[in-house]
Amino acid sequence: MLARVLSAAGYRCGMYTSPHLVTLRERVRVDGRPIPERSVTAFVNRHRSEMARRKLSFFEVMTAMAFEHFSRRQVDIAVIEVGLGGRLDATNVLTPELTMTTDISYDHVEILGPTLKHIAREKAGIIKPGVPHLMAPLPSEAASVVRDTVRQRKASLVAVTPKQLSVDLVANRVGWSPNGVRPQTYRSSLLGKHQLRNAGLAIAALETLRSRGWKIPMASIREGLASIDWPGRFQIIDRPEGPIVLDVGHNPGGSAAFAETWRRRFGLTPTGLLILGLVKRKDHQRIITSLAPCFREVILAPAATRRSLSPEELQGYGEWEETPVSTAGSLRTAWRRASRRRISGEPIAVVGSHYLVGEWLSHHRRW
Repeated sequence: MLARVLSAAGYRCGMYTSPHLVTLRERVRVDGRPIPERSVTAFVNRHRSEMARRKLSFFEVMTAMAFEHFSRRQVDIAVIEVGLGGRLDATNVLTPELTMTTDISYDHVEILGPTLKHIAREKAGIIKPGVPHLMAPLPSEAASVVRDTVRQRKASLVAVTPKQLSVDLVANRVGWSPNGVRPQTYRSSLLGKHQLRNAGLAIAALETLRSRGWKIPMASIREGLASIDWPGRFQIIDRPEGPIVLDVGHNPGGSAAFAETWRRRFGLTPTGLLILGLVKRKDHQRIITSLAPCFREVILAPAATRRSLSPEELQGYGEWEETPVSTAGSLRTAWRRASRRRISGEPIAVVGSHYLVGEWLSHHRRW
């Protein structure tokens, strides 16, 4: 959202995100355009020996590639998504204009720590002296850690409160009222209450950048938020036989947001078929608890990675209540089974790992 608005405002804007869906080139963009393949191969060829000598990780290499690409393209500003954690993340070498904490929930606990306080301490590692830090509404134990870190680092805190944000789910609009006055409303092209909340956070961040001298017209904010294309985020593909919904909700927070949006779109009665694939080391039961009641039937498929949890393991992990569950040896098999079993007009959802959704986007036309 930030990158789209900044480009609409006339800035050459870089964006670095992870993971990708189909090609790693998606991770590094300038004004929405992925890094060219020739730039990727040239970077690797130039630095291959150094990469091997230092035993750099894939993420470290991608981060260095992104920063070099942004430098070569002379971007005016870049939006950098932290990888895992923050404190020890490869992206944390920057001295930014603004840092943000958008959400803190249980994920990657084997690395970041078992409690929200542990996780928040790692996330707060991106806070820099003298740099504004925007904090979304967080669980109290996480918010206290962020506030303490802001004080210790002598940064400035921009705390967004629920009262400043209002959402209209029917019109898919968000209202932003920083001072309690009549809110300015903006339409988002992304579906879901969580995405409207994200849009509000983006607006708050843009207001902070404006206070630091960046010229970002209101018209650019409206244009940017209304024209975002972000595959795999409750992405609806309309087909004559019924809609397809793709979503990378692969942790408890993401799956809960998906379930809320699904029910608002398709009703409270279980309907449609879910193809679900997850990787190991997730809170599988909480994901299952959110998703299973939304669907008439669930088909479990492996994600295209060595970290994938097998469908049989996933089936045995949790309570599925009364939802029928079956396993498939591949996403292709799961897709064909779901296509046969759907009632005409019924939706099919492909949800879970980025690997799963990326595989569907890569191959579905041949299935």
